Amino acid sequence: MKNIVVVGLGYVGLNLALIIEKSLKKHKLDFNISGFDVNKRRVESLKNNHDTYSGASYLDLESSKIKFINSIEEINRKGSNEQINFIICVSTPVYADHYPNLSHLVSASELVGKVLRKEDLVVYESTVYPGATEDICIPILEKTSNLKSKDDFYVGFSPERINPGDSLHQMANVTKLISGQNEKVLEMVYEIYKKIFPENIFKCSSIKVAESSKILENTQRDVNIALINEFSHLTEKLGISIHDVLDAANTKWNFIDVKPGFPGGECIPVDPYYYIELAERNGVTAELAKAARNINDNLFYLINKIHMGMMKVNSNKIALLGLSYKSNVPDMKNSMGIKLFSLLKRDTVHPYDIIAHDPLVDKDILKNDSGIEILELDKINNLGSIILMESDSAYVEYGIDNLINKIEKNGYFYDIPGLFYKQREQIIVAGINYWSF
Repeated sequence: MKNIVVVGLGYVGLNLALIIEKSLKKHKLDFNISGFDVNKRRVESLKNNHDTYSGASYLDLESSKIKFINSIEEINRKGSNEQINFIICVSTPVYADHYPNLSHLVSASELVGKVLRKEDLVVYESTVYPGATEDICIPILEKTSNLKSKDDFYVGFSPERINPGDSLHQMANVTKLISGQNEKVLEMVYEIYKKIFPENIFKCSSIKVAESSKILENTQRDVNIALINEFSHLTEKLGISIHDVLDAANTKWNFIDVKPGFPGGECIPVDPYYYIELAERNGVTAELAKAARNINDNLFYLINKIHMGMMKVNSNKIALLGLSYKSNVPDMKNSMGIKLFSLLKRDTVHPYDIIAHDPLVDKDILKNDSGIEILELDKINNLGSIILMESDSAYVEYGIDNLINKIEKNGYFYDIPGLFYKQREQIIVAGINYWSF
């Protein structure tokens, strides 16, 4: 337990490293923890106690003794036989054609394999399709290390469970799934994780079961959101609101409370494709998951609404509010707000003047990566419409009156999350058209 190396310092890896350090301090255990990332800029930023998107504060990083490294050879193994526990938390996105992209996982496995020694333990937390750990990752570790798994080193899998912006379900207090190559390895993983996640640990019967669980969890979420999105099209035709329908349906004890919208991030828009690819490879249809992805990834229903509204107003200026992938977080990965901004900007038939605001995203990174410049709310005025993509608390604090005063009379307020649905009459009375799912 003395040496832990977290590989990948994104949202999952950094927060996991900080939780490990805090938990082991609580147990007064002697340990060394390192955090490795191939992104030199990211490592230097963390060394300077600055985190751009994972939610770690300056004080969190300043008080931490984690050694942030950019070279795997910097791992501090004091004795030649001293064991290291590697925890791999790299991203597993999809390519443009939605095929699983395991390149980061392959690279991480190769890097770890180069420094792997006998008795070391490697635990993967990256989301993968069932079978990837044993069929892809372990052979790479064996090849690069010239060691044999289960005899010389050991491999487990424990899918990350983190919900950015959720103060109730924190990484440290949710049930943690663990698995191993066999019972011996499972107990090795358990001995480590029980000190980090004391609340509740669930031992899976195999690595494939743990891998499958993560894919199922997020595919189910995607399907549920797609149902509500699709149902909202019907309620609109009927002249009623999906929000009123959900309020009524939620009075039933077993109704699943899901809001309409466009899910972003690294889980819901990605994991179903891992399921779809593996299902098709094994001759299993995944029509429901495919349909859900098509529904939730389709912004053109909203874009048509915007076009119809903007035809009726004088100003061609649109303000898009909320560019992170979900409310009250700075992370922009797979942001549907950024995707919408890009689609509207590229529309030469409708030459809108599109401006943007977000209270939390890193302005420099956003401008460098997407070419989008963030403006201050107070400098945004004379709008034909506002498109609110996320329910950031900053917009509630700013106030609906201040927001709609920025829109010209008979302009439009597109409230995607329904944040101000209860105040829709106030918006309409002010002479602004209101639309939500």
